[in-house]
Amino acid sequence: MGALPSLATFGGSPRLFAARRNWGAPLLLSGQKYLMLEADHRRLLLVEAARDRLRLAHGGVLPILKCIMLRHFLNILCGVVCFVVLALPARSEAVTIFAAASLKTALDEIAQGMRTDLGVALTISYGASSTIARQVELGAPADLIITANVDWMDHLDWAGRLAAGTRRDLLGNRLVLVANSSDELASNHDIAALLAKARLAMALVTAVPAGIYGKDALEYLGLWQDVAPRVVQTDNVRAALRLVARGEAPFGIVYLSDAQAEPRVRIVHQFAEESHASIRYPVAIVEGRDSPDARSVLTYLHGSQAAAIFEAQGFSMLMGAGQ
Repeated sequence: MGALPSLATFGGSPRLFAARRNWGAPLLLSGQKYLMLEADHRRLLLVEAARDRLRLAHGGVLPILKCIMLRHFLNILCGVVCFVVLALPARSEAVTIFAAASLKTALDEIAQGMRTDLGVALTISYGASSTIARQVELGAPADLIITANVDWMDHLDWAGRLAAGTRRDLLGNRLVLVANSSDELASNHDIAALLAKARLAMALVTAVPAGIYGKDALEYLGLWQDVAPRVVQTDNVRAALRLVARGEAPFGIVYLSDAQAEPRVRIVHQFAEESHASIRYPVAIVEGRDSPDARSVLTYLHGSQAAAIFEAQGFSMLMGAGQ
């Protein structure tokens, strides 16, 4: 047997000694007590060494071999378990969709089917098209984006933020003037008379698609200059809808799908399609976020199950979608 270790080994100082039977309890010793404990420690090591030799001399080899075999078995078992785990299908990562606020009612319902049918974890963030487009441009972690006009999608395309070959026109919509459902107004009442002195809720007319379409429609009718001072602008079209639903604004310009989703409002005028740019909702996968799950969601949005829900909510499926 080799030389026995000195107590100085345990802590690097002759005054610091961790008892052999309790390494976690260091003791501060000095003088005669230290010498006595060092002697006790050396005797303990000699006894343990003799005990080990006795085990080997009286059949101790077999237990040691058993331990070695057990160790090899556990290593093999660990390898098999790791192989099985790695061979299992990888768990789907969550797919995040950034979507125009006007899609909320329909898309929330469609998302339930996607989670069940596709087995994907799905997160949807709603906002004004201008807001979600800027967020994606700045690197927000969206997998897909759906805007309420082509301009903001064009902006992302030019910025190189869309995955090549994934952009498609998904939906169409109509623009309407709504009033609180408690107001007794005849449908298609003269819009000029309705808006002569009333406040009008609209999404931001310089940035949000619904507001841009609404301003174009009022300019087409020659009403914008008169109405503009009484317009209450909101961050998104659903916020404008809420103002009318709560009676805080007598009128609002929203999408047909918004009006159908809110029982507290009623349609009093539908704008002619030629009065504003065509309302289209393009969808695309974000650059760097293309994945099998994102592709599955994109395909589902164009399928018949999603189409049935979109159309029931007042949207129209564009050519090639819903088939």
